[in-house]
Parts: sequence; C-alpha cells; structure tokens
Amino acid sequence: MNESRRILKRIFIAIVYLAIFTGLGTGAYFLFRPTPVPLSSLIPTIYPIEVIWSRAFSVGPGLYSVAAKIQNPNTNFGASNFSYTFYLYDENNNLIDAPAGESYIGPASQNILFWGALTWRKHR
Repeated sequence: MNESRRILKRIFIAIVYLAIFTGLGTGAYFLFRPTPVPLSSLIPTIYPIEVIWSRAFSVGPGLYSVAAKIQNPNTNFGASNFSYTFYLYDENNNLIDAPAGESYIGPASQNILFWGALTWRKHR
C-alpha cells in the first residue's frame, strides 16, 4: 500500500508540473506572438492594361487594318485571356464596324493587337 501511494503521489506531482509548464508556455505564446497582418494588406493591387496607341492603316482602296499597342503595368500578374474590341467610326462619327478578339499578355510586357483587311465603305 505504501508503494502505491508513492506512485500516485509522483503522478500527481508530474501532473502539477505539466500544468504549470503548459500554462507558462501558453502565456508566453500569447504574450510574444506576432501581431496578425490585416487582410487588406495581403490583397495585391492589380492595374488595368494600358493602351499606348491605336491606329487604322490604309492597306488598299477601301481596305483598312487596325492595330493597338498595349502594356501591362503589373510586374507579377499577367492576363491569360482577355477580350478587346476595335471601334471604327467614319468622318461623321457613325460606327462602321466593331471587330472583337481575344489575346493574352504576360507580366510587365507589351503586345501589339492587330486586326487586318477590313472593308470600309462610305455610307451615303
């Protein structure tokens, strides 16, 4: 009986030490833990694609091609797929055609979008 009391006493002392060290460790963690980073600072700022220039070129009588040079100002993000539309107007500011297409652009790069040989007839 005396031996079993000693074992119970040792187990009780071990549990008390374990509770003390667990409490000290938990207190130290909550005292010295790093401050959480606000979620708003983790969201990156993504800038839109910029159009550097766009032009229509005469390639023959009544035939035109259009092109635009674009730039991606984002150094870490590209666009794997985006849509674009060229709006073509006559001298009276009437919409003649609006050819559309799709392309891609890598991070911090420039591309030239090209749409060739459009028939341009004058409206009467």
